[in-house]
Amino acid sequence: MFAELGAHQPGDSILATNTSSLDITAISDGTPHPERIVGLHFFNPPPVMRLVEVIRGSQTSPETLSAATQLMTAWGKTPVQCTSTPGFIVNRVARPFYGESQRMLMAGVADAATLDEALRRAGFRMGPLELTDFIGQDVNLAVGTSVWEQTDHDPRYEPAQVQRDLVASGRLGRKSGQGIYRYAADGTPQDVDPDERRIEELVGGPVETDPVARTLAMLVNEAVDLVGRGEATAADVDTAMQLGTNYPRGPIEWGAEIGYAVVADQLAALDRAFPGGRYRPSPSLASMASTGEHGEHGGSARQGVDR
Repeated sequence: MFAELGAHQPGDSILATNTSSLDITAISDGTPHPERIVGLHFFNPPPVMRLVEVIRGSQTSPETLSAATQLMTAWGKTPVQCTSTPGFIVNRVARPFYGESQRMLMAGVADAATLDEALRRAGFRMGPLELTDFIGQDVNLAVGTSVWEQTDHDPRYEPAQVQRDLVASGRLGRKSGQGIYRYAADGTPQDVDPDERRIEELVGGPVETDPVARTLAMLVNEAVDLVGRGEATAADVDTAMQLGTNYPRGPIEWGAEIGYAVVADQLAALDRAFPGGRYRPSPSLASMASTGEHGEHGGSARQGVDR
């Protein structure tokens, strides 16, 4: 399609795609003017959501990138720039937010309502499991699978079996009446009472069973890794995650509050408990931890969410 567009549009036209995870470089390959192809990823609902990811392929010209960014600003949006990495900023950094609770649910650490409530108390607007039901388990799995496949099946992004099973059985979330939760005819979720005592037992305990610390450690690691590879700036990553996913803080800022050395230690503990590569610390995180970067707060992930 883009090759056909390129053949018929004037040479100075910008050709943009709203894809949430497809490779911009692959889309532009073989087109007459690959330098004018760019990603403009809007978030749902577009009239309300301010964030737009402006994604450069390997041949996108600086002029195209600048013009697209300026256009988004003129439209009243908040643009962030990134290279065409799998999942771009938001859909890549957010993978652990869903994946850790899914894995803790499979392991029987706690029920879905308890895990979701623990994350909501940390400042997240929705818990990860209720959010996948809201998005649609099939949609969320498709994006996660795309990122996993584009990263040569890196274990950090492997979709959880519980989500695969939900999709295979047609339990797609709110739109189908059942997903992680069951839903009444009016869309009201059922069985959503958390276990208050269990939350107190988990949060502040070992990172392997603390849904807050475990999730934050993975989010920080993913964000630091993306910045370390030069695919986006720290400021754009934090802006993207706050505006695109309504996180209470950007993961880079959160990592500074927790302390990067603390996060690295938490990941090392997770890697020992669950070997296989999912919890390996980013080289950039290890470097930051070794230089003592920790922000104004240190200690534990709990300190990062109490403020």
